[in-house]
Amino acid sequence: MAVRIAVIDSGIDASVSDLKRYVSTNKSYGLDKAGRIGEQPGTQSRHVHATIIGLIIRSLCQDIELVSINILDEKLQADGRELLYALKASLEFGVNIVHLSLGTKDKRYIPGFNRLIRKAVRKNILVIAAAHNDNGICYPAFLKHVWRVKSLGLAPFDGYVYADGSFWASYAAKNIPGVAEKEMKEIIGNSIAAAYITGHAARIISGERTTDRKTIERVMQQNPVRVLQNFKDVQHKKLHFNWEPVPPGTIKQ
Repeated sequence: MAVRIAVIDSGIDASVSDLKRYVSTNKSYGLDKAGRIGEQPGTQSRHVHATIIGLIIRSLCQDIELVSINILDEKLQADGRELLYALKASLEFGVNIVHLSLGTKDKRYIPGFNRLIRKAVRKNILVIAAAHNDNGICYPAFLKHVWRVKSLGLAPFDGYVYADGSFWASYAAKNIPGVAEKEMKEIIGNSIAAAYITGHAARIISGERTTDRKTIERVMQQNPVRVLQNFKDVQHKKLHFNWEPVPPGTIKQ
């Protein structure tokens, strides 16, 4: 059975590359003019960000089904209520992983996040979230039971490390089939690193034939791929690239 992954982001464009093979479900949630939140059928992807996330994940593991959940606009922003609604909805799609390359610094949403994350734990669902690129505290990445992800420069495609309570991976979609050169250079940061970690987690679930979150977490933490010997030297540097990173999706204040 394929590893099922909910990608809460800007909506995956399944027409790009071979993504049609992997995207099994498309949903879009948002606020209407009356301030009511719900499904918004027919909403198209408004930013390539989610598509790049999907391309990275499928490059690491092909035994997947992607549930594309669209809440981010063309500026990669959403209302906090939309994020909570999408996270709640994602837990009902029979997924193994919820991927979040977005977050907020607004503490008002912590209780709602915690309730949903506890539900995810009970359902054996991994929640993987990107930290903010400014290294500040953000949510849900810094909450209990969430896999927090940061970037460590231009790391090897299949390389990651676990240190200081975070997973670290490459901040660029370099050499990912389907990602254009311009997009690879412009869209970088922790949100991209999170996609690599989700791909590795999916590969472990597929290879080990287990959905036990504690087992997956133990394997990920104890068996990093191609650990960088100079990790401490490069974790805060931008290697080879000089572009400013696009921040993970953010919540409008």
